[in-house]
Amino acid sequence: MAKNTNVDIPSDQGVPKETPQRNCLTKLSSALVPALGEAAVRKLVTDIKREGYFDKGLLDQSRLIVSKIVTLGQGDKLSKALIASESDKIRSIGIHVHFEHFKHDLGKELKSLKFTGALPGTWTQETAQWVLKNVVHEHTLEVVLPLISPWITDKDPTIRRMVAEALRPRGVWCKHIAVLKRDPSPIKGLLEQLLDDNSEYVRKAVANSLNDISKDNPDLLCTWIEKWSKGKISPERQWIVQRSLRTLIKLGHPHAQKLMGLGDAEGVKFVWLKGTPAEIAIGESIPFEFKVENTSKQQHKLRLQLLMIGPGKNNKPRLAKYILGVLEMAPDEVATISKKIRFAHKNFVPKLAGTYKLQVSCNGKYIGERATKYLGKDL
Repeated sequence: MAKNTNVDIPSDQGVPKETPQRNCLTKLSSALVPALGEAAVRKLVTDIKREGYFDKGLLDQSRLIVSKIVTLGQGDKLSKALIASESDKIRSIGIHVHFEHFKHDLGKELKSLKFTGALPGTWTQETAQWVLKNVVHEHTLEVVLPLISPWITDKDPTIRRMVAEALRPRGVWCKHIAVLKRDPSPIKGLLEQLLDDNSEYVRKAVANSLNDISKDNPDLLCTWIEKWSKGKISPERQWIVQRSLRTLIKLGHPHAQKLMGLGDAEGVKFVWLKGTPAEIAIGESIPFEFKVENTSKQQHKLRLQLLMIGPGKNNKPRLAKYILGVLEMAPDEVATISKKIRFAHKNFVPKLAGTYKLQVSCNGKYIGERATKYLGKDL
């Protein structure tokens, strides 16, 4: 019996930085004019542009705006004006400005975050959780954790998510919480309360936090998951379990694979059916096709993954991982997998010229490899 799987793996272009043609400076001006007056706002925007605003990366653009506003003083007045904006990005700037002014006043900052963290918008909510993480760094986990623990039962899922995301030991584009990387036990109880949360937004944050824990404390995380998986568990908890183990599964961690019902894939054979182009350009897709056959006499649950290994900065390889799928294969069953991977710059990291290896793994074991070369050309 044979099955076919055809999926295009989308590229991730990331969030574009601001340009002279598309930026938030007009909305920034509108938010601040009532508080500062037109002349002062014109000078502010001129100063921002003069310091190379449009030449900077996205994060540095935001930092420049915040730093310029902070130098004006009037922390309460200006942060409130910005947070009241209808623009998601301007609200996020206001949250950051408030933190820079009142980071040493824990009560005032937490009160502000409890309000702003529930406001709509990706920029707003991501900045709120980022600021909350910085509050932890400023005042220590020991001091802040008891104060925000009650938020974990808030009726608003955006507040519950903010806490779970802010307390991630690692996180994204932020300073890690070293004490939680060493020992994540202080947040175990909080995460346990959210394992069956009805909000996917919250569950993603919980799974991300647990996945962070797996990178520094893999055996401890597996012990937690094993305990949480006993008996009949909710679909929500099962979803969290699967996502929290994703890094360990990619690495072929034995305990994690056992928890997910993945064996050693004995008797599984792999054959490439289609060649890989010798050269690739940005914007093109890399097509490939292969056959997987279960030659054993037992059922296998197989997790197929593609690892792209390319050149990175400082002569260190850069890795990109793609999940090809999970297959339940009966004895003597054959599956044909057809995929396309779009070759593109990702987020703020451009592809570098050189050789890119494509390695396919099954349940953590590599079973095939191809390569293509990028000469630095774009379509």
